[in-house]
Amino acid sequence: MEAAQEAAEQRNEAWASIQSMQESWEAADMAAKGNQEGADLLNFDASGSQQKSQLDALAKTYWGGNYATQKQYQDMVLEMDKSLSDQRLQIQREYAQEAAEQQEEAAEQQQQYVDQAQQSIASIFSSLTTYVNGLATSDASPLSAEDQYGVANDNFQTDYKAAMGGDYDALSRMQTDAQTLLSTGKTYDGSGTDYASLFSTVTTDLGNLVNANLSKMQQTLITQAKSSTSDTKSLSDTVATLAKQVAELVASNQKVASTLKMNTLVTAQAGKTA
Repeated sequence: MEAAQEAAEQRNEAWASIQSMQESWEAADMAAKGNQEGADLLNFDASGSQQKSQLDALAKTYWGGNYATQKQYQDMVLEMDKSLSDQRLQIQREYAQEAAEQQEEAAEQQQQYVDQAQQSIASIFSSLTTYVNGLATSDASPLSAEDQYGVANDNFQTDYKAAMGGDYDALSRMQTDAQTLLSTGKTYDGSGTDYASLFSTVTTDLGNLVNANLSKMQQTLITQAKSSTSDTKSLSDTVATLAKQVAELVASNQKVASTLKMNTLVTAQAGKTA
């Protein structure tokens, strides 16, 4: 009887060793395929099974064949099961935390790509807006010297008033506005007293910009900085606004060209009639 029992125990030990070997190569295969969490959990489960087997073997040596009925042994089994369960759960938590961190990093990286793309688009539209806005007073403009001077003066006065009120964008355009106004003014007025008066007015107005509402300007920049780093929608809004401005400026220039063409035709017709 004892010999049969001993043989059965030996077979069980052999089977346990076979299972341990199988779990070992299965874990290695999981790791090779990128499933490190699954491999670690399988290795942990195999280690836990070995610990339980060792406990049973030692308990049998100490208490004999009825070791399973001993309360101290039963308490040890419960304590081991709880410990192994806690350890296994900790492994899963660590991998879950790592996955969450990787996902967060990927999301942040993606957000950076989106922000960079939006900023690039906004920069292009900003340059395009500046270009279109300057067409009416450029060498390519169909307007007369007087009309170009009028447009330049309107732009300067509009931006000057806005800049004094704390508009940062208007302030950033003042240098270009002043240069364009002086250039068109000199072309229209020549170098006489009218141009000298214009030059004095422009330089005086530029000097007055030190009295602009700088606190409002500063607050606007702070708000824009916060929005650009925390809200992608603000960049989308910027692009949409710039696109709208470009469209409006193009339409305005087309209207000016159309009016000029119409005036030319009327003048020509009047000449024929006369």
